[in-house]
Amino acid sequence: AVGVDIVPTDCLAHQLVQAMPEAVHLELALAAHFQLSPGTAKTLLGMLPKGAAVIRNGQRQIIGVGAMRQRISFADGERYCICVPWGDIGSLQHTLPIPNITVFMAIPRLMAPVMSWTRWLGPKSRRWVADMAQKLLRGPSANVRGSEQVQFWGCVTDEAGRQCSATLTTPEG
Repeated sequence: AVGVDIVPTDCLAHQLVQAMPEAVHLELALAAHFQLSPGTAKTLLGMLPKGAAVIRNGQRQIIGVGAMRQRISFADGERYCICVPWGDIGSLQHTLPIPNITVFMAIPRLMAPVMSWTRWLGPKSRRWVADMAQKLLRGPSANVRGSEQVQFWGCVTDEAGRQCSATLTTPEG
């Protein structure tokens, strides 16, 4: 898999597994500025109704977007996060010896209900929302993309409940 988040999260996950090879749970989270581009909004709208994938006991399971929520401490502070559809889950399942993997994204707390109800929209309604997003959203400017940062957080846990966590900050875009 390739994407702006894939390389940093893979590196972070592998670093955590090296620090705690006996880990049986991995959680990852991403926090970025929340100025959606039209393309990102359309991608999210397409993914939300399908639910979020988690890995449990080595098997992929689908849960509702936002069904799992927690506050996560990133490098710049704590943020509200929900479990989301994220491509990293597929690459991590095949490259790490961890049977339980969950991925989260930091979002404004008020967006969680909106993201959850989109699964109830029919295809025509989703298409209308995607068209509106295309018309109304402008996305971040080149200056914003050049100056913003993306933060990543990861935590592994072993059978005894011991944890090892780390954060990583990279340039946006």
